[in-house]
Amino acid sequence: MPSKTSWFSKEIAFQNLRTVGWVGFVYLAGLLFAVPLKIIMLATDDNQYFVRFENLFSFNADLQWFLTCVIPVLLSIFLFRYLQVKNASDLIHSLPIKRTRIFNQYLIMGILMLIIPVVLTGITLLILHSVMDVTDYYSLKDVLYWLLDTIITDLLIFMSGVLVAMITGLSAVQGGLTYVLLLFPAGIGVLISYNLKFLLTGFPYDYFTDKSFDKISPISQALNFPNMKSPMSVIEIIIYLILAVVFYFGSIMIYKKRKLEAVSQAIAFSQLRPVFKYSMTFCFMLLGGFYFGGFQGGFFWIIFGYIIGSLIGYLIAEMILHKTWRVLTRLKGYVIYAVIFAVVFGLFQFDITGYEKRVPKVANIESVYLNNHPRGKKFFEEPQNIELVRNLHEKIIGSQGTAGKTSKYGDPLFFVYKLKNGDKVMREYRLQDKDRYIAYLKPLYESNEYKQAHYKLLSVNVDMVDKITISTNGRVTRSVSFVDPKDIIAAISNLKDDIENETYEDMTFEHGADSNVEILLKNDKRMHLDFKPSYSNLKKWLKAKGQLKNAVVNANDISSAIVIRKNNHSSYKTSLTNKAWIKKMLNKGQALKVTNKDKIEMCLDNFSWGSVKSRYDVVFNYKNGNMDSGIFDGKHTPAFVEQYFNGK
Repeated sequence: MPSKTSWFSKEIAFQNLRTVGWVGFVYLAGLLFAVPLKIIMLATDDNQYFVRFENLFSFNADLQWFLTCVIPVLLSIFLFRYLQVKNASDLIHSLPIKRTRIFNQYLIMGILMLIIPVVLTGITLLILHSVMDVTDYYSLKDVLYWLLDTIITDLLIFMSGVLVAMITGLSAVQGGLTYVLLLFPAGIGVLISYNLKFLLTGFPYDYFTDKSFDKISPISQALNFPNMKSPMSVIEIIIYLILAVVFYFGSIMIYKKRKLEAVSQAIAFSQLRPVFKYSMTFCFMLLGGFYFGGFQGGFFWIIFGYIIGSLIGYLIAEMILHKTWRVLTRLKGYVIYAVIFAVVFGLFQFDITGYEKRVPKVANIESVYLNNHPRGKKFFEEPQNIELVRNLHEKIIGSQGTAGKTSKYGDPLFFVYKLKNGDKVMREYRLQDKDRYIAYLKPLYESNEYKQAHYKLLSVNVDMVDKITISTNGRVTRSVSFVDPKDIIAAISNLKDDIENETYEDMTFEHGADSNVEILLKNDKRMHLDFKPSYSNLKKWLKAKGQLKNAVVNANDISSAIVIRKNNHSSYKTSLTNKAWIKKMLNKGQALKVTNKDKIEMCLDNFSWGSVKSRYDVVFNYKNGNMDSGIFDGKHTPAFVEQYFNGK
């Protein structure tokens, strides 16, 4: 009569408690220290300033994140270490217990060691909530969120470690591959997107990375928990649970097929070794392109990054698989990989899919978004503007060469087309010379549709405004406020007129001394916009009220302005605020000192922040002892400056 064998073995359970029970105790101690103890310390400190915490993950957030990301992986390594040690493997597998039962017992022990510390910490928080006044710090709902999100995240990370344990025979490799698996979706998404912007002109890298690849990985997702009221959505919880279940069944299936002699092998299955080797080669190749393309730029450096990165990745993979440093004789596989990649790279250069030249037809476009950042809700819908945007797009495509694929400089410009069939077409470009496209940009920027979309003030009802404050942004601090309804109506009216009359040149000029206009609404919301030199209507109104001097930095605040023509002086960048160096330049006649108030006013109206296109630098010496510096570009250099230096 066959004997019945229980799935539960007391000997295995006690052995697990002796060998890995300490991990559960460390986890419990860490959670109690990070959350309940921290709350008690805050609640009993009479000198503590109140700080708002978004949720329970906000308390010792770094420590909680560390525990969540490390403890489950450690547990999976220590629990299933018997698969990586020959004596332990032989002993466990000699027991009269099926592999499935062995696996489940180890797995359940691990899950209990993760869940029990979290539940005990949750109970502590509930008790704390009932005996102390901690309502300022968390609610009972917060405890539920914390319990659920922590357990779900722990389970997924733990099951990832268990899955990896089934395919490797080395504990160190298991730890490394577990984090690779957890970070792979987010990491490969970022790397592929970043490299595609080198290979495909117009690929909207910033648009895709702005969609938060970090949410794909539980490790990077956990970093965001402290900033969210409800960290995980129902859909995310369901996805995490499904993945954990998939990893569970995958682990059992692999475990059943795993050979005992796989102990001490980096990859337990020979069929997976090429996958591991070439995956690492590919990822390191992308990392090389990411580094050299991002920091150095240029076609040569991108290719260099691909070659160096892929070679390093291939050699590291070979070292891990063969457990030796002597792998330079095993480069045949790398040569094959390099040839295949060279062909793929060449196909990208020829744009065989037509991606780079594809522009939607006007008849298929419902609306289009155009801006220097990838996120926005305001789209062009007027036919003439849609056609202008499309023509601009075609002009950019005609102007972009190989440099357009590899350049990391220039002003960003995003196109997002909404098509009538519901599809979207997105492109991103870096314009190194925006003036080439002024014939298209100028009418777009000056259109009423564009201004209505980008200036919220134009849609504000003046009755909703409580207060207007105009403050200087320079080295002097002054402000003027208006609360009288008549003044508010006049100020808003003048501002709207100035915005409606604003030209493309005024809108794109990065002026250096704009004041800030803050508009306080009756719903306590605030709006901010720059008070630009071109806002003549508002200037006249403020001057008539005798308040212009309080709203802007003016010539009365400045004792002198020093204009210096750009040169290649070795200490140039550190000398603009060096009084001795400036005096030396003045004595040589290589700088112009301006003391006339009208000319100083011209300098204030026309200077901007640093630019590689600038021809002159200007330094302002304030009467209060402060100094400020900026530049004159070719378009905004005062005439008297050009006359002075051209006469030299």
